[in-house]
Amino acid sequence: MPRDAIHRHIAKQIRSLAKQQGWSGNRLADTAGVSRAQLSRLLTLQTSPTIGLLKKIAAALDVDTRDLLPPAR
Repeated sequence: MPRDAIHRHIAKQIRSLAKQQGWSGNRLADTAGVSRAQLSRLLTLQTSPTIGLLKKIAAALDVDTRDLLPPAR
C-alpha cells in the first residue's frame, strides 16, 4: 500500500474513532497531550505520523495503536 494511502487511512480512522466518542479535534488533542496544530497537520495529511504520536492518540481513544493502521495484507 502506498505511503499516502496509509496516511489517509490513519487520518480516517482517527476521525471516525473520535466521532464515535463525540469528540472534537480539540478534545482529542487535549486528551492525547498533543498540540492542536500537530493533530491538524496529521489529519490534513501535511505531516507523516510518528509512532509516538499514534501511541498517544490511540491511548486517548482507548484503542490499540494497530487499530489506527490499515489491515495487514
